[in-house]
This record gives sequence, structure tokens and C-alpha cells, in this order.
Amino acid sequence: MVDNTDFQNTIVHADALPSFTLSDFTPLQSSYLYISLISRLITLLLLAGTAVTAIITIDEIPVLVKTYIPIVLAFIGLLSLIFVLVGIKYKGYLVRTQDITYRTGWLTRTVTTVPFNRIQHVEVNQGLVDRWLQLASLRIFTAGGSQSDLNIPGIKLAQANNLKHFLLQKISSDEEE
Repeated sequence: MVDNTDFQNTIVHADALPSFTLSDFTPLQSSYLYISLISRLITLLLLAGTAVTAIITIDEIPVLVKTYIPIVLAFIGLLSLIFVLVGIKYKGYLVRTQDITYRTGWLTRTVTTVPFNRIQHVEVNQGLVDRWLQLASLRIFTAGGSQSDLNIPGIKLAQANNLKHFLLQKISSDEEE
């Protein structure tokens, strides 16, 4: 028979939980906005190129549809611009003593927290435009997958490297304990 006298499972009330506010998060670098806009612009140009090619090469497309395609593309472009401009304000990260948190989202918000003791691997990545703007993405991997569990884009390269070294020190000190 197992002795369960040492087991405790105390109730934690909602108002006693630790909390964080929007102002606690470190925002992404403002120059990350350029990367987001460039990415959206490339996507829209590819979409517009495909639409123009279809309009030119397919004779069976009605004139009315050919008229509305540019209007729909302009509307999609405007919506995309609004999403990027407004959404950038809601992205940020927070480093606490036991975990790292990333929040994103304007219409649908996501807050992802990874405890330090679950981190297996940390990478700093830079794309072409990232290098030009001296930005980087911090990718954090936990056990059980090949994809990163947390990707924080739009961080200054030096800050991303500092965070990487900090996280590696935290996980190595946790392993020693």
C-alpha cells in the first residue's frame, strides 16, 4: 500500500495567480515593420502577377470579372496593410525568472510561454532583409519536435544573441541542479 500522507494539492485562487500586463512586454523593433511590409508586398505582387496572367491568357473570363479582379486585389492589399500596421503593436516578448513568453495577434491573440526547464535548443536566425536591418529571430525548441516551439522575430541581433546565451546558461544551470 502506498502512503499518500505527504501529497498536497492546495487550491490557488485566480486573483492570487501571477500576472503580466501589456506594458511588461518588450516590443519588437520598429524596423521589423519593414520586413513584414516587404513580405506582404512580395505576396501581393505574386498574387497580382498571377491574376494579370490569367486575365491576359484566359479569354473565357467575363469582362465583369476582369473588372473586379483589380478591385479585389486592392482591397486585399489594403486589408493586409492594416493587419501589418495594427498587428505589430501587439507583438512582444517577456523574459521572467522561470520562462520566456511571446505574444502576438490583433484579432486573435496568442500568448505562448516556454519554461526554461523545457528548452532543449536555441537558435538565432537572420534572413536577407534581417541582415540588412541588423535584426534576427530567436527560435526556441523544446523536447519532442523538429519545429521551433517559439519563434520571436524582429529582435536586434545583439539582443537576440544575448537572449540566446542567457537561455543557454539557464538551461545548463538547471541541468546541473
